[in-house]
Amino acid sequence: MLAAFAVAQETSSSADCMYCRRMDRNSGFLVSYSYCKASDECLQDAWNYINRDCADGWQGGSSYELSLCAPDAITCPPIYVSSQEKYQTYDNMTWTLPEGSACEV
Repeated sequence: MLAAFAVAQETSSSADCMYCRRMDRNSGFLVSYSYCKASDECLQDAWNYINRDCADGWQGGSSYELSLCAPDAITCPPIYVSSQEKYQTYDNMTWTLPEGSACEV
């Protein structure tokens, strides 16, 4: 039972992983965010925590690809296509992705 849970945990998407990547890419000069895949944990300024070990080692959020987080792929809304009829008309399209998912625009 525990092995099945571990396998399911390993292949499921990680919102913390995606959050960590986003925060590190948008952080300032003196702030960094690191991710530990073994514990699925994001930590601000991990270098500051000497006794906070990670079995896989802490990875800087901007140093890994999004595929490491195994996001659930969903279909994005259709791409906007301009035409003569849409000239000077306001068209706003906003959507929210579910937690742990990604779509390619």
